[in-house]
Amino acid sequence: MKRIKLNPNEILTTKDFPVHSLNTLKIYFKICKENLESVLPPTPVIPFSVGLPLLSRKDKKSKEELKDKAEHFKDAKFFETVEDKTKRMVKEKVIPKYMINYYEGLR
Repeated sequence: MKRIKLNPNEILTTKDFPVHSLNTLKIYFKICKENLESVLPPTPVIPFSVGLPLLSRKDKKSKEELKDKAEHFKDAKFFETVEDKTKRMVKEKVIPKYMINYYEGLR
């Protein structure tokens, strides 16, 4: 398996609020703030409902289909980038203040 690092503006996520697990967000925040991302397992970046049917096929066509579907869903109203979701969570103050302060200090 090839591992790559994606930027927050390259990852699509759902627009749901609040985050499913604030405790998990706190753990990931601390790991990333301390530059320890290497301890994290690989994370799928598309919905399972889109990717799972394609996993049984390993050919080039399935990879192209996956890219096409990701491009198609890019502008869907129920998805947004991780970068956009972070900005929205900061603006709407639905995450802890120390995370907001850290994020605002990066800009």
